[in-house]
Amino acid sequence: MRKIVKISTALLLSIGTVQAEQFVSLNLCADRLLIEIARPEQISAMSNYSANPLMMLDKINHNKPQIEPSLINLLPYLDKTLLINEQFIRN
Repeated sequence: MRKIVKISTALLLSIGTVQAEQFVSLNLCADRLLIEIARPEQISAMSNYSANPLMMLDKINHNKPQIEPSLINLLPYLDKTLLINEQFIRN
């Protein structure tokens, strides 16, 4: 019985530590798509367009990092899923 309780406790504790997948968008289309389908905590960074009210309308990026799509800027996000147009690129 103790063994079952220990295993159950370990399983329940491990469930809480699973993190949701995180995304980075690199252009305006990807920004709009990501902001509609992802939860805020799943968005790691967005393109520079995401802060432009003329392009994002009512979904302006106020609190996520803005990045340019260059290799050096993407290095901190290698463990995230990149959203480029309609494609997801997993690392």
